[in-house]
Amino acid sequence: MRKLSLVLCVFLIVFSFACSGSDVGSFGRFDYIFVEDRVPDLEYGFSAVDIDDFFDEYFRQLVRTNPQFLSVLGDAADLPRRDGELNDYSYGYMQWQLAFDQAAAQVLAGFADQALSEQQRLNKAIMEASLATDAEFMYHGYLVNQHSGLHTSFPTFMENVHQIESVTDAENYISRIEAFPQVMEQYITGIKIQTDMGIIPPDYIIESVLAAIADFIAHEPEDNPLFIDFAEKMQRLEDAPVSVRDGLYRRLETEIEQSVYPAFQRLGAYIQTFRGQGVSHGVWELPDGDRYYQELVRYYTTTDLTPEEIFELGQAEVERIQREIRAVLMRLGYPAADIPAALQEVAWAGVVEDQEEILAIYREILAETEALLPELFDTLPETAVEIRPMPDYRSVSYPSHYVIPARDGSRPGVFNVNLHGPHFRYQMKNLAYHETVPGHHLQIALQREQAEIPLFRDLFSFTAFEEGWAMYAEGLLLDAGLDEDLEAKLAWLEGQLTAAALLVVDTGIHYKQWTRRQAFEYLYELTGRQYDVDRYIARPGQVLAYYIGMLKFRELRELAETELGSAFDIREFHNTVLLNGSMPLSVLEEQVERYIEERRIEQDAALLPAS
Repeated sequence: MRKLSLVLCVFLIVFSFACSGSDVGSFGRFDYIFVEDRVPDLEYGFSAVDIDDFFDEYFRQLVRTNPQFLSVLGDAADLPRRDGELNDYSYGYMQWQLAFDQAAAQVLAGFADQALSEQQRLNKAIMEASLATDAEFMYHGYLVNQHSGLHTSFPTFMENVHQIESVTDAENYISRIEAFPQVMEQYITGIKIQTDMGIIPPDYIIESVLAAIADFIAHEPEDNPLFIDFAEKMQRLEDAPVSVRDGLYRRLETEIEQSVYPAFQRLGAYIQTFRGQGVSHGVWELPDGDRYYQELVRYYTTTDLTPEEIFELGQAEVERIQREIRAVLMRLGYPAADIPAALQEVAWAGVVEDQEEILAIYREILAETEALLPELFDTLPETAVEIRPMPDYRSVSYPSHYVIPARDGSRPGVFNVNLHGPHFRYQMKNLAYHETVPGHHLQIALQREQAEIPLFRDLFSFTAFEEGWAMYAEGLLLDAGLDEDLEAKLAWLEGQLTAAALLVVDTGIHYKQWTRRQAFEYLYELTGRQYDVDRYIARPGQVLAYYIGMLKFRELRELAETELGSAFDIREFHNTVLLNGSMPLSVLEEQVERYIEERRIEQDAALLPAS
């Protein structure tokens, strides 16, 4: 698998034409000071003769340039913290990182597989997949969109990662606020590079971003989410003198008003200048867009499936799942002929609107699920997961989601629940399973707790593995007979139906040139629900990872069950697929095949007569 592009990965995963005209609307008029796109003068080199030392050398040289990732790690890496700094967001830095990774790939190739242990070979294969860079499309991913970008990632980072346990931490928080305008200029420069190339999102995505910016800066500084977050964290500093607290509050209020708000305004003013110049729907409209989408498909699924194969697979799976849904609806006493109408009836029969009740139900589901996990897993994470309400400023455009814990244990995993609208009771188990346990939290926390997994693995993410596991996990308790709730099974099947339909929608938009309306109507006719189709327009290929990854996990479990028969142990299988962390699906398949072969050898040995 080739890694599609460093810039795309860093901007869309970690966070996510010539300009003309003077009409910048309600944001006012600004002079754009585009920072120079210089490659930073950062020395690097590799001297390790042992591959494990090389993994550590690679990690330490890269993260020393990434102060925000150092904060994510906490004290786990035994590296100097830089909690008062922000990352370099310039394209020059991305070019430096590209050169750094290319140099690392050459060194990695020099370690012969036959001289390595099994674990070292696995880590090498994962690093090879991650370093196989392709810079051709490094400018193609929409840096500015409604779900990812600096306007959402910066407040989210400060809220979820930057902890305040001392006055120094509080001062570092403000230092990061002070550094934000320079970072925003780097970000705008990146967008300018894209627009010069004709990489411009549709107007409805631009409008969504403008609305989010306007909402963020509409508050008085003391009512801004950054100030509220800071004030809540300051409550932990019980020993800090009142004069110190008041001084910090005044500094932050000033910086939000004089640094953060103008930076957000500059972003809004700039992106308004290319309204009406972007694509209408899919990335096929971009320069060399068809090949770009094919690369996205390979990147996100870590397979060689073509867009056409995925489109056809999605259609076939939709038909299969519809048959299963009809059978469950009949058992529940609902008419099965009209699936969308029946799903609406089930949903509104159990709607939950009170915010505190929604959170209480999720916490109850989590407690009940954790008690059942030993039936399916004999290795469980020690890191806790908490359920919290999502901040209001994100809830209009961002779904409920999971936030990873700190590797050093200083910060738990968090399931951020969107309380902007009602929740349907029958769907709540499915969402909790996906985001907490046995889904994202169990998988990611386990990876971070495994001593055998080197730190460099935290730098790379394989969406097909992580989202595929979470979708696979949604059905685990049902498969095992630990959850006999028919409505929960219906919700699981509905989630499967939607994920399979999104294979059709994503390839439909970006490969078969569907319009936004076609995609919306296709999903609505299947489920009777209105989906955020713009998410799939803004992040082409990403949603394919969910269902493709889930199918692979189910396929591999069925293979192990067939090959091992009565010797199959689901807990042992889950150890095999989880304890080595996230990886490409092709590497995962090799791991499971090796596990099956080793177990069969053990079985054969047990049948031999004692000597």
